[in-house]
Amino acid sequence: RLIDSLAAAFVPWLASAFGIFLMRQFFLSIPVELEEAAALDGAAVADAELKAVLLLDLARFALEQNHDPAAAHSFIDDILQTNLLQAVPATAVAAALFKARVLICEENFAAAVSLLSETGKNLEKADFESMEMGAVIHQDHISLYQLESARLAMHQGDFQKALTELKKIVEETAEGDFVNDGLEMALYITRRSLGDFDVLKRSLRAERLTF
Repeated sequence: RLIDSLAAAFVPWLASAFGIFLMRQFFLSIPVELEEAAALDGAAVADAELKAVLLLDLARFALEQNHDPAAAHSFIDDILQTNLLQAVPATAVAAALFKARVLICEENFAAAVSLLSETGKNLEKADFESMEMGAVIHQDHISLYQLESARLAMHQGDFQKALTELKKIVEETAEGDFVNDGLEMALYITRRSLGDFDVLKRSLRAERLTF
């Protein structure tokens, strides 16, 4: 539908830093009262979900493409520190886990440990039926939690713990969305630690410095 259309001309622009800024300003301009009133309407749940998903995608773009942790934090906090936290709790869990990744990139390991610990406890006691989260999505969130826990352990230098967490993903979700990510991270650890962990540590340090 974008072929030979005016809309297609705007797609590259939206991925620019200025485009992201304008999109964020638009989201922030939506009155809280409007969102609260919309909570009474079932259709508003879909709107809240769309807003949260877009904010999370913008956070991923800010970190992974622009290497801008501050912008990533800002987008995520627009989910976790607003009424979106209650409106779309399943997406909020994914946002919290991505925030842990941002903290790892910033070498703020203590904050990442605290956030992952809190999120892990919430996953254990969460009422997924009330959150409208099916068994598959529930397991995906657990796998994502294990993946970010492994990432934290890896960057802290506890490679055995990281591999243990990654093994859980493969064993518990043979066909899950995060199995390939887990295998890729495990391969990254094993290939760069053959006989010398210093090589792996330097690689991880260089990765963090890019942010």
